[in-house]
Amino acid sequence: MSPAALQPPPPGLNYISVVQPSLGILMVALTGTAVLFPLLVILFFFSTKSLRRKPIFVMNVISIILGLTLGISFTFIMYQAITNPSNLLTRFAYLFPAFSLTLIPIFVDSILLLRLLIVYPFHATPHHVFILIFFPLMCIKAARIVDVGLFIDLVISAMSKAIPNPVTNIQTGWTNQIAFLKAESFLQVIDNVITSCLFLYRLDIRKMLVQHPSENSFSRELPESYTTSTIRGLFWIAISNFIFPLLLGIVELVFMFHDPSFIHGIIVGIINAYVSIIGVLLATVWAASVRWTEEHHPSVRENNAVSTIHFTQGYSRNNSAISMADTIGSMVSPGMGDLLHEETMVLEAHNKSKAADLV
Repeated sequence: MSPAALQPPPPGLNYISVVQPSLGILMVALTGTAVLFPLLVILFFFSTKSLRRKPIFVMNVISIILGLTLGISFTFIMYQAITNPSNLLTRFAYLFPAFSLTLIPIFVDSILLLRLLIVYPFHATPHHVFILIFFPLMCIKAARIVDVGLFIDLVISAMSKAIPNPVTNIQTGWTNQIAFLKAESFLQVIDNVITSCLFLYRLDIRKMLVQHPSENSFSRELPESYTTSTIRGLFWIAISNFIFPLLLGIVELVFMFHDPSFIHGIIVGIINAYVSIIGVLLATVWAASVRWTEEHHPSVRENNAVSTIHFTQGYSRNNSAISMADTIGSMVSPGMGDLLHEETMVLEAHNKSKAADLV
């Protein structure tokens, strides 16, 4: 029996075909919400006053708020579908999950675009290269915003004719407006592919990991296990920020094209949103914890690999390598004013002093 054919059950009862999808979505939404709360506390605990004034911190907090809105709104709707299936929800009740579910990937990808701007700074990148990198990405972002706006408008308009069963309402919106969701997921995959390739190319971690310890300038000062674990940590942060959302976007596209039911597509979409938020947030928390440790244990600052490890050759005019300080700065992107620093930003002598302001 399809959800559309269901009639209201007797008072105090509900159909398994309604409870099962509602319970699955509710559990995923609750799990994601439960993970975000401690991460939010950790973010504020390790952050400093200077970090809290920077755009990346504000954007992380906004992404967490969007994630909490997503989880709470889906939990409320699915709870109503299970316990009170005859209650007619207003269309604004569907606005919050539709808005947050489609906006979160775009917002998080905007944070990643800001990080990409750090490793390809305007003042140190040839103008034609800068335009070739960021103009297509900005066009993709604009197309995604327009697509999401049209989707939300059509979904909310259709909710004026909604029936009491939330599962039926969501299935109807999913079926009628699936083309917009396919377009958004497809654009997200393209966006993540371009961004991840550009970002991971600049890290060039593979070359550093295979390089002999005696060839590394920092190996004489730091234990090999420490520096290797630091590089690997950054690598997995990059993977969680770019690759995992990309793979989940592909899985979401598969469900959209081959599964007419909304259940699996919505669940993968919610997981994708939370993975994107958590991946970006963990990068910020990691770098903030490094800064917090240095401030409370000054002896660690001198032996910190953060300010001494180098990455791929940059486009700077003096042909200096981009240091790990700048790359970690991209993980917790400083304000736009920091982006306008002159060529001394890439000098090694200045990198050590800048390491104190990574987050």
